[in-house]
Amino acid sequence: MSVTRGLMRLGSVALSSILCTSALAAQGDAVEWRVGPDVTSGDKKSIVELARNVGIDHPRRVANSTALPPGCHVVTVSSDVTLDGNHVSWTGIDLLRADSKNCWPQRDAPARVGRWLANTPRPWVEERWRVRDGDWHVDIDLDEGVPYRDAERIVLAIHRKELVNRLPERTTLPDIDAGAITSIQKRNGTSASEYRVTFGTGARGVVFDVRLADSRVELYGVRALAEI
Repeated sequence: MSVTRGLMRLGSVALSSILCTSALAAQGDAVEWRVGPDVTSGDKKSIVELARNVGIDHPRRVANSTALPPGCHVVTVSSDVTLDGNHVSWTGIDLLRADSKNCWPQRDAPARVGRWLANTPRPWVEERWRVRDGDWHVDIDLDEGVPYRDAERIVLAIHRKELVNRLPERTTLPDIDAGAITSIQKRNGTSASEYRVTFGTGARGVVFDVRLADSRVELYGVRALAEI
């Protein structure tokens, strides 16, 4: 009887181990990896484990961080997106490879798994606001003080090609995809109805200066993001 019970207990432990391993593998398979070949399968296990240790229970995406000095190896881990009405949020954290050079100091790293270090003790939170038009939508960053209803009017006018042209004479309206909108900000020193709409990032980014006038959304300025 004791031998039988012992075998049953061992079988139960083995089954639990298999189920746990399978669950971890399934969760790892669900992660979207946007990394180079230098991130090994062992690195991937360490990255997922470290992300969970610091508070990202369900890592969804891991991507190489760009624009870093040579020798600085950093990946950004992001969680699943949470949607609450029109509010979109997710968490993320940057993980540094321990053999990196030209990066931030490593001696105070709060957590480590394998050769990966967390740069902060807990994840940061990103927030966006979703504007919908039927089945289409875009998630944008709204500056403090930008009412959602104003942002929605602006985005829909751009998406539906309903902007009113107030650019200098003979200047045609730019044809830019509303899906490329990244943020809307208040324009400093202007009226409450004037906003800055940013499309894309970096050298290829574009900025629209718009104003709300009665039922219209007017475009009165266009610049490259690099000019600001």
